[in-house]
Amino acid sequence: DVGHLIASYSPTHASWMKSEMEGLKKQMKMTDEDKLKLYEELVRCRKALSESRLLQRPSQETGSSFIRNTLRRLTKSKMDRMRSMSTGDASSNFSVDYWSYTKTGIKQSLTVIYDPSMEETAVKMFTQILIYAGIEESEEYNEEEKMNMVQNLMQRCLESDFICNEFFLQLIKQTTDHPDKKYNLKPHPNSTVNSRSWQLMAVTASTLSPANTRVQKYVVCHLKKCSMDTTTEEGKFARFSLKCLTRSIEKKRRKFPPSVPEIQCVMQRKPITQKIYFLNGEQRVIEFDSA
Repeated sequence: DVGHLIASYSPTHASWMKSEMEGLKKQMKMTDEDKLKLYEELVRCRKALSESRLLQRPSQETGSSFIRNTLRRLTKSKMDRMRSMSTGDASSNFSVDYWSYTKTGIKQSLTVIYDPSMEETAVKMFTQILIYAGIEESEEYNEEEKMNMVQNLMQRCLESDFICNEFFLQLIKQTTDHPDKKYNLKPHPNSTVNSRSWQLMAVTASTLSPANTRVQKYVVCHLKKCSMDTTTEEGKFARFSLKCLTRSIEKKRRKFPPSVPEIQCVMQRKPITQKIYFLNGEQRVIEFDSA
C-alpha cells in the first residue's frame, strides 16, 4: 500500500515498480523450455571460459555430469539434450566439481595467475569465503571481524583485475548446487551456509563488476539462472545481486571498498540510509544503493 501511494505521486517510481513486478511475473511464468535455454546459455558460458585460457586446469578431475541436481522437473529428452551439450568438447576438461560448491579449500586458483604471491592471495580468499559462510571454523574471526574481512576482500578485488575475476568465479562456485546438509544430495537454496555465500555475492556485485567480459557474462547468466527460484532466499539474493551488478556495470569502478554499515545493508538487501544535517538544525534521511 505504501509503495502504491508513493507510485501515485511519482510516475518515475511507478514505472520502476511496474517493471520490477512484470519481471517477477515473467519469471514465475517461465516454461521448462525457457529454463532450459538459461541452462544452455550457462553451458555456453562455461565452454567459452574453458576455451579462453583464462581458467587453470584442475590438478585432479573426477567424472560427473553437469546435470546433477540442477534440471529439476524437466523431461528426460530435455535432460538428454543438456547432457549432449556438456560433453565432448574442451569444457569436458573441467568437471562439475570445478564449477560447483565445495566445503574444502582449493589448492590452486581457479584462474591462471602467473604471480605466485597473487595466486596465494586468491587461495586464501577462497578460505575466507569458507570462514564467512561458517564451513570452516576460525577463532581468529568473530562476527565483527568478519565484516572487516569482507571489506578487505573487496579492497583486494578493487586493486587487481585478476583477483576480481577470480573472486567472482569462486563465489559462483560456492553458490552452485549447494547440497542439503542432511542428505548431502539435493540442492539446498535456503541453507544458512548458502545464504551467507550469497551475501558475499551481493556485496561483490554491488562493489564492482568483473574485468573480463567472459567472466562478466558468466556471472550474469548464473544470477539469471538462480533468479528462477522466486520463493527461496537464493532466488531473492540472485535477483538483488543481478540488479546490483547491472548498476555496477553502468557506473565507473569505485576507488574505495564499501564501509561496514554499507556492507551490512547490502547483506540484508536493504538500501543504505544516511542522515544529512543542515546548518539551520534540520536533518534529513536519504537512501541510496551501494553502486
